Amino acid sequence: MATPFRPSWITVLQEEDDVVTVLNAQTGHVMITNPVGGRILELCDGQKAVPDLIQELAAEYPDAPAEVVDREVRAFLAQAAEKGVIDYA
Repeated sequence: MATPFRPSWITVLQEEDDVVTVLNAQTGHVMITNPVGGRILELCDGQKAVPDLIQELAAEYPDAPAEVVDREVRAFLAQAAEKGVIDYA
């Protein structure tokens, strides 16, 4: 099963309470996300498969319905991969 990871040239910066900036040092592109998106990126360590990430986030946000967490994490990962912020091992 594919495991998402952040390449070494990706830097995640917490600038404010509700804004996370992701910098691609190779391209200079910047991605702005919220703290949940930042947390998803933290979990992209190349060791956890997508279902594991979803399960961990669902445990961290117990008030969110599991199907919503699943859908939102998968959508975020697709967007992050499209922007070159993550890749899959």
